[in-house]
Amino acid sequence: MQAWINRWISHRFRALVQKELNQIKRDRRIMMSLVLPPIMQLMLFGTVMNPKVANINLGIVDGSQSPCGTGDSHDSLARMRKYERTTSPPLAPARASARMR
Repeated sequence: MQAWINRWISHRFRALVQKELNQIKRDRRIMMSLVLPPIMQLMLFGTVMNPKVANINLGIVDGSQSPCGTGDSHDSLARMRKYERTTSPPLAPARASARMR
């Protein structure tokens, strides 16, 4: 394993990494600047951000110009309706565009 590492990592790079690690060990300010921000971000984003999406208004505009009930876009919309909780009936494209403004 050591021979494999020696082949891929030069002695200069290894010396540079060792120097930087020694510098970090010596100076507490550097250690705090490397450790505290990620911990604070984890605490902040862990409490603020939630992966659950709720109360979102979503509009889908079908611009395929095909007669109602035909075409791939209508099949896709029909499949999506199985999983969504709709609060209003589907709108015509012109009306939906006006509503999204």
